[in-house]
This record gives sequence, C-alpha cells and structure tokens, in this order.
Amino acid sequence: MKLSVIDLGLKVFKWISRKQYFQMSEERLKEEMEFLNSLQEPEDDIERSYNQYLCKMFHMNILFRILLNITAFVLFLPTLVFLRCRTVTKHEGVTDAVYILSENNKNLLSAGLRQRYPRIIFNGGASKMILRSRDVAFIRSILRKKPGALFFVFKILLKIALYRSIIEQYNPSAIITSSEYSFLSSALTAYCETEKLEHIDVMHGERYLEIESGFFRFTYCYVWLEYYVYIFHKLRAYPDQFLIECPPVLSIDGTSRSMTEKTADFTYYLTEHTPEELRDISRNMNALLKEGYAVKVRPHPRYCTFDIAVKYFEKEMLEDNGKISIESSLAATKRVIGINSTVLLQGHLSGKEVVLDDRVYNERIRILKVYEYIILNGEIPVKYLSEYLV
Repeated sequence: MKLSVIDLGLKVFKWISRKQYFQMSEERLKEEMEFLNSLQEPEDDIERSYNQYLCKMFHMNILFRILLNITAFVLFLPTLVFLRCRTVTKHEGVTDAVYILSENNKNLLSAGLRQRYPRIIFNGGASKMILRSRDVAFIRSILRKKPGALFFVFKILLKIALYRSIIEQYNPSAIITSSEYSFLSSALTAYCETEKLEHIDVMHGERYLEIESGFFRFTYCYVWLEYYVYIFHKLRAYPDQFLIECPPVLSIDGTSRSMTEKTADFTYYLTEHTPEELRDISRNMNALLKEGYAVKVRPHPRYCTFDIAVKYFEKEMLEDNGKISIESSLAATKRVIGINSTVLLQGHLSGKEVVLDDRVYNERIRILKVYEYIILNGEIPVKYLSEYLV
C-alpha cells in the first residue's frame, strides 16, 4: 500500500479548507463565535481536539463530511496494518528537539527556545510513518470515545505515526510544531506527554478570530506578542500554555536597517489573490511608478509564486524571493504594502511604514477589523494606498 493516495486526499481537504478562509463577513464571524461558545468546556485533550474539529467542519458541506468519513472507514484498517509493519533507522547523536518544519523556518524559533533546546533536528515532517502496539492502543481509546468521527480519528492515526517515527529515530525531549490551527494539536499533546515529551507550538503566521484555531492545548505555545494571547483566549484555547517571545523572523536588527540602502519606496508583499485582484494590484503599482516612486513586488513562496506574478507584473518590478531573503527585502524598502500578511507586522516591528491596500481590499479591511486583526487594533500606525494615489 502506498501513502500517496492518502496524501492526495489530505491535500484536497486542505485546499477545500483554505477556500473557506476568504469567505469572511460579520455575519459569518457572529455565527462562528456563537457556535464556538456553545460547545461544552472540554474535559480532556481529546475533547479539545474534537471541539476544534467541529469548528473546522462548521462550514463544510454535509455530503463532503460523509465522504471524508467513508474514505477514512475504507483506509483505516489497511493503513494501520501497513504502518505497524514498518521500521525506521535510529539517528546517531544526541537530539534535544525535532521541529516538524524545514530549516528554512528556523528564524521562527525564538532565542529562548533555541537556548532551551540547542540541538534541534529540522524537517521532522518528512519522517517515515510507523506505528507500535501502544500507539494502536492509544488510537483505539480515541475511537471508543468518538466512533462516529472516523475521519477525525484517522487523521490522528496518521500524525501519531509521524510522531512515533520521530521518537524512535531521534529520542528527543520535545517535538516542535507550528499548528495551532490544527484540530490534531491537543490529542498530539496528550500523546507526547504520555511518551514523556513536551509538545511545543511556535506561531508561524498571522492569527485573528478564526474558530479553526480554537480550543487547542500544547505543553507550551510560543506567541509573538501579548495581543495573540488575548485572541487565543477569546477562541477558548487552554489559557496556561502561552510564552511570549518575538522570534528573529519578525524584525531586522538595527545594523541591517542602517547599513542597507533603501532601493524601494514601496514593496508589495503578495499572498493569495484572484487574477482580477492581481490585475488591479498591478495597475496600482504602475500608477505609483508614474508618480515617481520606486516600487518592488515580492511574490509569495507558495501561493502567488514568481511564475504566477510574472504574468501580471514586469520582471524588473518583481523581487526574486529565491535570492533575496525577507529580511533583506524589508531592510531595503521604506514602506510595506499588502493585506492581512505577516510581513506587515514584520515591517512594523522593523520600523517600516505599514500601508494597507484599500484600493483593492477596502471591504476586506473593514471585515478584518471585525476579526480583530492586529494591524487594525488601533495601536499600530497604518496608512492606506489611496493616500498616495490620486
């Protein structure tokens, strides 16, 4: 049996889930928060994960949910048997912690966390999945509690198989992840602590009132600023897990700021956009050029990649994110432009002027304020693109 079919199915699930992200409205948020607050206080980590799963599925079509459970029913036993038969090779040397993400994300780890766990193995998410008999017993206990939620249990099975592989290969003291939005988080915390491990989360991207980030618990959860503790408390995450430490990725040091020549008056940081939005963004950036400003546009490494961006912007305007780091990009610009991107907060913390694109996203800006987006919380100085364009 190959896991490629499972991987494909999970990618489809993630794609459909992500499409929900842009359907934001005051009415939608009100419904979501009413649903989140209607759920009973969880008695344990499995119930925490299940509540988060219910939040994740809140807008999912009922037929799609049934299909997910049927697929999980078909794959459950063959996958379990297959993973029980696998083995892994032990890693030589001492490991303090394993980070699920690749080394490209090492700047998400704060100095305090790196000091606590100096010997970190990266890219733990690429480990070969395996299961042991005690893992099966743990999964069976969840299945007994939630027999009607096979997709929920099946997803936990797959992630436990990944964690078991990490444990057997590296024997770490902690597993580090960036997945507060995942309904697997709390169940995996229970699993790790059963195995005498700490399960640690570090923030990876912007967070505001989105119920899929509700209820979670980690042994420790590292957040960037106090404001995010407030957001997660409103989402009913476990209160006594948060540590506030700003990682290197969020700000460039003073030396870099002063020594780097400012080559752009504006840099637009793309995220995920429709073709119509990209055409409008391109028109506005060209208008800034005509006003005499130096303009750069930075594609997104996953969503609006260089290959997509080059269809809408002149090559000379595009910044090569494969050659120029985000730190270098921020150091070389005076102003950062975008919409609900982590780079806007990075820009603010790095002393840059934050400009929101109200020419393309005026309605979304209004909605983001309702969702309590940090850039619009009234404490961060913000300007708008329309202030620079006639």
